[in-house]
Amino acid sequence: MKSERFVEDFVAKFPKAWAKTSEELGHSGLIVSGEGAHLHDGQSCFDYYSTDYDPQERHYTMGVANQVMDWAANLNCHWECHDPGTYLLYED
Repeated sequence: MKSERFVEDFVAKFPKAWAKTSEELGHSGLIVSGEGAHLHDGQSCFDYYSTDYDPQERHYTMGVANQVMDWAANLNCHWECHDPGTYLLYED
């Protein structure tokens, strides 16, 4: 199942993150906790309250770390914030 592959790929790429499939919400994708999900350099994968407004120093796009946003784009997917602590991955 594609959702399970998303979970495996995401956790392999970002091992400090918690993720599970999102079938219970009625779509094929991924649910990720925004709390405790960090990149290898310690930066949070998600920051709902991010104030990166300077384009030269932007680390987040709509609360998602650019590295995480790029990972999703390579899979033809996009992120949606469900609430400040939960992010959903959808296929385009």
